[in-house]
Amino acid sequence: LAYELRDRVAIVRLRTIPEPGTWFQELDVILDDDGAWCLLVDATAVTELHGAWDDQAIGTALEWRKPSVLAFAGDRDHRFDAFHDGFDITVASPQAKLNGLDAVSWRQAGKIFALAEDPFTEALRLATVVASRAPHATQLAKEAIWRGMEMPLQQALRFETDLTLLLQTTKDRAEGVAAFIEKRQPNFTGS
Repeated sequence: LAYELRDRVAIVRLRTIPEPGTWFQELDVILDDDGAWCLLVDATAVTELHGAWDDQAIGTALEWRKPSVLAFAGDRDHRFDAFHDGFDITVASPQAKLNGLDAVSWRQAGKIFALAEDPFTEALRLATVVASRAPHATQLAKEAIWRGMEMPLQQALRFETDLTLLLQTTKDRAEGVAAFIEKRQPNFTGS
């Protein structure tokens, strides 16, 4: 799986959506790249979808350690809907259709984060913002959201607090505090 690394964003451009098993094996290489703090999948040129993207595949995708952003356009069927559900942030063109419904309806339902005439450019902007943050913090924030959704409120709040305490021990947390006090941009290292 070819990818480009730009500002700590690993960009994968797809023409076809692969089988879930193949996708996850190849994606592990990208997610293990120390320079990649966020994944951006450009699916604006996708013409085919292969494999059974189902709830199990979505669950596996949501457990990716690093935040993920998807950009898509065009008319997509119900199989793409399952693939799209595996991403943290989705950007679509306003003219896009997903499972027979227009992107505006999906946006109102909360299944699409943003609409943009150029979904790739907006997705890259969002991914770059995410990748500019401390990677441990974004990964644990992602975990708090996805795991917390399945928990009762009090348990989810406790889980979030526990993750926050873990972050207190990182060098990036100290760098973030120092940068704030010194009124400068932080230089996160992922440690």
